Parts: sequence; C-alpha cells; structure tokens
Amino acid sequence: MRKTVTGALVIFMCLFMFVGCYRGNTLEERISDADRQRLITLVKTNEEFKDFSDFTMEVEENHITFKAYLGVPLDQLEVTALKSQIQQVNMDGQIVKLKDAIEKGYKIRPSIITLEYYGADSRLIGKIEG
Repeated sequence: MRKTVTGALVIFMCLFMFVGCYRGNTLEERISDADRQRLITLVKTNEEFKDFSDFTMEVEENHITFKAYLGVPLDQLEVTALKSQIQQVNMDGQIVKLKDAIEKGYKIRPSIITLEYYGADSRLIGKIEG
C-alpha cells in the first residue's frame, strides 16, 4: 500500500513538472506579457519612431498586429498623402524577415503580421498586412 501511494505521488509530481514546461500551441500563449512589453519599449526608443506617440502589439492566436499612433495631428491633405505612401510601401521582405525571427524564437510562424498606422485622433490611416 505504501508503494502504491508513493508511486501515485511520484506520477502526480511528474504531471506538475510537465505542466510547467507547457509553452502553448499558439503565439498568443507563447509570447509573454514581458516579451511584448520589451519589444514595445525597444520600438519606442528607436529613432525611426520619434514621430509616434505610442506603439502597441496585439497577438491573437498566430496573428500579430502592431499599431503605431502618430503624435502630431494631420490635416486631410497630409492624411491622404500618408495613406498613399503606406499603400505604395513594399514591406514583403521585412515582414518575411520578421516572421522568420519570430518563428526562430518561439518555434511557431505567425500566420499574418499586420502593421496599422493611426493618426493623433486614433483614426486608422492605413495598414500593411503580410
């Protein structure tokens, strides 16, 4: 009887050990809040994003959305010009590299990466998806 109880306890402890190792089946489960915050901080301190007031990252299943918010108000002509620039930008190569880096780090490839740009009034100006 003592061996049975001891054996059951060992199995129970082993199950807890594997629960601790579970990393999740999606990027949403694998990318921790600390990792997200670290990436956001890295982007915010980058010189290329000096004109943006905020930057966020959302992960839903294997779809990652980056949102950049402009810090300066734009008139309608500037918004139209920015929309045109966003539509003409070819980010396919950068998105593939980003997907590769995420897959290398988390062992899951993102299905879609979306870059969304918002004005100072929080209205969507444009987005790039790949």
